[in-house]
Amino acid sequence: MWLFRKRPDDLTPEQQAELEKLFAAIPDLKLAYDFRWAVTDIFDTAENREDAAQQFEALRELMDPEDEDNRQLLTFFDTYDAHQQGLLAYFDGRKTSGPVEGLNKNSPRDHQTLLRRERHQNTLDPPVPGRQPGHPGPGPERFTSPPPRQHNPRGFPRLLHLETEEPT
Repeated sequence: MWLFRKRPDDLTPEQQAELEKLFAAIPDLKLAYDFRWAVTDIFDTAENREDAAQQFEALRELMDPEDEDNRQLLTFFDTYDAHQQGLLAYFDGRKTSGPVEGLNKNSPRDHQTLLRRERHQNTLDPPVPGRQPGHPGPGPERFTSPPPRQHNPRGFPRLLHLETEEPT
């Protein structure tokens, strides 16, 4: 399956033959493969935003919306239409956020984990001996902020605990 990910021009004749066997076994895959590389070619070859927009429209016109397989691939153009200006902005200077996205690859998950832990820590009532479920308990003085963390190995901003701390 890794041959499916390689650029067609980078395939050896043997690899191309293997890929053709895959397409023979799963014919619908060929359409997706060709569409993918058509879109990639636009990003690789368009000289400016106008040229790219024309190429995207030409690709859209090549696809028959009555064909069920094409209808699935045409959903790409829903995204394209919704974010056209942002996508075409790439062609103004060919700048991407790819390197930043690579650095942040694991950050959102880790950040969400930290947020979830903070929320969990601050919303759960600690068990109070003899307390009945639903009873309000002794009062707000038992809710205190945990001590500030001194070590922050991942560099995430320290989160506030309830509303008892001032931002630093």
